[in-house]
Order: sequence, then structure tokens, then C-alpha cells
Amino acid sequence: MYLGGAAALVLAFLVGLVVGKYLFESTEASIPSELFGQHSLLTWKGIPQLKQELAALPKDSVVYWNDWPRKFTYPQDGVVRELVEFARSKGVRLEQSPHLE
Repeated sequence: MYLGGAAALVLAFLVGLVVGKYLFESTEASIPSELFGQHSLLTWKGIPQLKQELAALPKDSVVYWNDWPRKFTYPQDGVVRELVEFARSKGVRLEQSPHLE
């Protein structure tokens, strides 16, 4: 009795593996390099350039803004709000990342 139940359990497990492997293949996608870019702004004197770059992005783009390297901090809150609003007016979502330590 125990041998028949164990065999049925092993058979069910193997059938589950086969079905799972072929019916539910894992999918993994990476972002194509042409859809991912990086812009480094090492001085706040470049804000007009940053606005030009934001305006050139396709509508519905998302930009993640961080404060790396550590010595390069975010500007005053008013400037941050201005840039976020500018990006929004161009159809771009500018997300400010938390300060990196």
C-alpha cells in the first residue's frame, strides 16, 4: 500500500515538473540599451542643459534622479520643484530618489 502511494506521489511530482516547465516557461526581459540612458550633471550651472535634455525625451518617459556621488547634493527645494514641474509639463515623470548614503 505504501509503495503504491509513494509511486503515485513521485509520478504526480514528475508530471507537475514537466507540465510546469513547458506550459509556464519563465520569461525574463531586459531593457534594451536604446531605451535606457544616463545623464551626469556635475554642476547646477547646467540646469538649462538639463531642461533641454528633459524636453527632448519622449512623452511618458521616466527619469530617476539621484544624488550620487555623495558630495553632489540636490539643489534647494524650489529648484527641485521647478525641475519636476518642468518635466511634468513636457510629459516626463521626474522622480527624485532618496538621498543616498
